[in-house]
Amino acid sequence: MAVVRPTLVPSALTMLAFLAMGLGTARLVGTWVDASISTYTFGGLVFEFLSAGLAIWLLRRTGSAVHAPAD
Repeated sequence: MAVVRPTLVPSALTMLAFLAMGLGTARLVGTWVDASISTYTFGGLVFEFLSAGLAIWLLRRTGSAVHAPAD
């Protein structure tokens, strides 16, 4: 929807950042508990944390952070 409605871009980027960070953190904790890492897991970690970082960078670059309405 954010592709069609540009006003939704900040919300979509925020959602992507939170979801990717959550997935990456869960995968990192799982790797720590299991005490082993495979190529698949390493690739997933890289993808998830890079996706989150890119979303945060784009959110800051747009300058369209969600603010409380001014009274």
